[in-house]
Amino acid sequence: MTDIILISTLLKLGLSLLAFACAWGGLRLFDIVTGFDFKNWIKHADHRSISNYLGFRQLAICILFGLILSS
Repeated sequence: MTDIILISTLLKLGLSLLAFACAWGGLRLFDIVTGFDFKNWIKHADHRSISNYLGFRQLAICILFGLILSS
């Protein structure tokens, strides 16, 4: 029984890491295709825009992991 729980946990962790890597890669690819320079934007953005970006990014990752772990 513990073997099944261990395998299930490792599978969910692997799926979470794969989904995180795909989301990161997709966002990087989208930035390259559209020509968006994130480093330049973050240097010149105001504090509210940066905090919104970081907060929504954290929320998106939590939702992504929650969806993976609940299935």
